[in-house]
Amino acid sequence: MLYCVDVSKVKFSVKVINILSGNCDKTKEHDKALAVVGVTGLVKVMYDGFAKLYKSPLKTFSTEEEAKEWLISL
Repeated sequence: MLYCVDVSKVKFSVKVINILSGNCDKTKEHDKALAVVGVTGLVKVMYDGFAKLYKSPLKTFSTEEEAKEWLISL
């Protein structure tokens, strides 16, 4: 599956990160790629680090359009 997730309005905490990580663990065998929109600052650094551990391609984007173009290109 291809996913495009907008997290621009999410308030990040340890609880949220654990939930996201748990969901990725449950679905990663079915995932083809994950595009994440709205990640900035230190949270972007965290996501970029997480992407290295995640088996499927995971990439952050500034806009939904960029994210969709990347997913379509796969």
